[in-house]
Amino acid sequence: MTVQFVPHHTRAGLSELSEEYHEVEAETDALARFSKELAKLDTSSSEKNFLCGNHSATTFGATTTDTGTSTRTVRDLYQNTIMDVAHYEEQYGESFTRNCTVEFGPEIATALQGDKGLVPPLKNQLLQVSQEAYRERMRLLRKIKHERASLENIDEQLTELGSNCEEFLIVRSFSEWSNERLLNAQRKAKAHEQECQRLTEKRQTDIQEYRSVKDRQDDDAFTNYLYGSLLVTYPALADICDFVQTLQNKQSRISTLLSEGANR
Repeated sequence: MTVQFVPHHTRAGLSELSEEYHEVEAETDALARFSKELAKLDTSSSEKNFLCGNHSATTFGATTTDTGTSTRTVRDLYQNTIMDVAHYEEQYGESFTRNCTVEFGPEIATALQGDKGLVPPLKNQLLQVSQEAYRERMRLLRKIKHERASLENIDEQLTELGSNCEEFLIVRSFSEWSNERLLNAQRKAKAHEQECQRLTEKRQTDIQEYRSVKDRQDDDAFTNYLYGSLLVTYPALADICDFVQTLQNKQSRISTLLSEGANR
């Protein structure tokens, strides 16, 4: 069976990206459902009480007694959408208060405690922060999609390069090879090493491009977020380095044989 170079790190990275994309996509859809259903909630009764001064001293003036939509209704909606994604327990496993604090901020998480009436200021603020959270997830989805395309290109290119030079990658000894064959292999190895340099530069450009986009991750935190569970946090670059090292090792052996032949 023919053995060639396989970019294992890159393929592991692609697997992680696929899983993360599906999870973020589910969270994005959940935030969209939350905002849509929140917009439908009636605050007319709470608004009357609020305008009459019948409210507590909370930041958003939620009424303490009300017959309309309550903060409990909002919590239930949050739990049935944002906290209802399939991966929630495994990835987060947080209480409503903790998760809401992270997503919407401590002020809103506090305002949603208890069973108070949902007043317009609180509803409007909830709509604003939930829509911003949705936009953040959309930006993250675009970054993951961009990253996935970059890794798919590296996987394709490295696999092709490995196939093109598998003849001398799999050989254990070059002692039976003619000088002409050795020189051809050496030229091909050098050409592939140059191509790896081009791939490295392209990959580094891709990394800088997604780092320039603002979202919840920045700089190395983004790669740690995506690849923290892998052996390396830059899988494509790790595979390129491994392939270059393999090419250089082969070239060294070929150079030694050519030098010995010239000295005979």
